[in-house]
Amino acid sequence: MALKKAYTNIPTKETGSLENQEEDEIPPSFLFLRLPLFQWKSFLIFTGVSLALILQWFFTSDIFNIPEDVAQSQHHFQKAKEGYLANRSYWDAKEQHFIDYIRYELDQSNDQELLERLEETPGEILVAYVTQRLPAGLQRLEHISIFLREGSPCSLIISKYETGIWPLKIMLSLELEVKIQARRLSLVPSRLRRGSQDLALGLSWAYFGPELDTIRQSCS
Repeated sequence: MALKKAYTNIPTKETGSLENQEEDEIPPSFLFLRLPLFQWKSFLIFTGVSLALILQWFFTSDIFNIPEDVAQSQHHFQKAKEGYLANRSYWDAKEQHFIDYIRYELDQSNDQELLERLEETPGEILVAYVTQRLPAGLQRLEHISIFLREGSPCSLIISKYETGIWPLKIMLSLELEVKIQARRLSLVPSRLRRGSQDLALGLSWAYFGPELDTIRQSCS
């Protein structure tokens, strides 16, 4: 009887292969669920620390910060765009009168007076000017912002979000100094930023090629 009982407790070939077959049927993606408790704690601690470091980098990295002057120009631009849309025909007429004024002042070589007048120009006139010259007009203004920078020298700030993967939204901004050369207005790149990180001005066309090309054509 003892020999028979011992024999019956010996795992057969069929039993062992069945257990191996059950283990093989477990999808590889769920094998980590069979980790011991100690390893689970280590895994969770490692994941938590990694997420904390990623979030810290996300909120403190220079490329995710929007500079104060850029945010300010965007705020003023949005208000000016609302004012323009509320009375579009009026501001389009004012924009044409302003263009005539600029041409007159350039012919008279009143450079300093013209620059001072540009700094006092209502934002709605700037929106009207940009709308009539940018491809796709108002639709394009849903994605970019163009407004005068407060303070001197007289300059514009163009800003837009870099094309990327949500939710990593990085603000690009290009500052253009307004200059008068040979009785013509010109816009010269003076500062390029990605977030609050300064970039070489040589990359201006790489980031703002379509906008700069439009400006060059409108000033020619």
